[in-house]
Amino acid sequence: MKRTLEEWYEILSALKEIWPKYEKMNKIMSLGFIGKLRKITAREVSGGLTLDLGSGNCIMEKYLTRRGVKIVVLDPLMDALKTCLTKYEDRVEGAVCGVAEKLPFRNNIFNNIIATFSVRDFKDLEEAFKETARVLKEKGNFIVLEIGKPSTKIKNIIFSFYWRLIVPFLAFIFANKYWRKYTLLYKTLREMPTTPNLIMLLKGTYGKVFKREFFFGGAVLIKCQRKSR
Repeated sequence: MKRTLEEWYEILSALKEIWPKYEKMNKIMSLGFIGKLRKITAREVSGGLTLDLGSGNCIMEKYLTRRGVKIVVLDPLMDALKTCLTKYEDRVEGAVCGVAEKLPFRNNIFNNIIATFSVRDFKDLEEAFKETARVLKEKGNFIVLEIGKPSTKIKNIIFSFYWRLIVPFLAFIFANKYWRKYTLLYKTLREMPTTPNLIMLLKGTYGKVFKREFFFGGAVLIKCQRKSR
């Protein structure tokens, strides 16, 4: 998956606009399970220096710091980083405005990288995955929590119906004027590889890839271990 700059800027603009309702809608769209999914993801972090890639409002930080993890957050939206530092300045080692495809870090620096519901917004998946492997230490972990995209036809029809029609309707009720921006969420999911294809893409960069699915494939947790160079 590779987007043009215009397409990517459209996504960033929408994310910036829906920021006031972002977490509220996350809870509604996940039927209240997003907190549990984040806790499960945090348990996969092994310790050491961890990069939160596409950190958004830094909700993951409250789960990670309980595990004694040192955290660096990175997001392309400055507003997101400001919100993060306002809430968690004492919990993060550093905050960086940047993108996954050009990580401003030296090689072999992080023990873990996590990306929670941010991979679908990357401009270039293959380039981003190569960059994560570059900055990870040997046997470091890249941990992805993302909306699942099953390859089976029936599941795809059901999930597409939910994200294309139900989510914008929920946004109309709970996010008021921002509801139209949530129609873009379906577009980003439509452009995403199916879960099996996403795993194949990750295997091209990483040695070991493990998968765990939730809600019949509606959410997926993927853990990759960087192979020796």
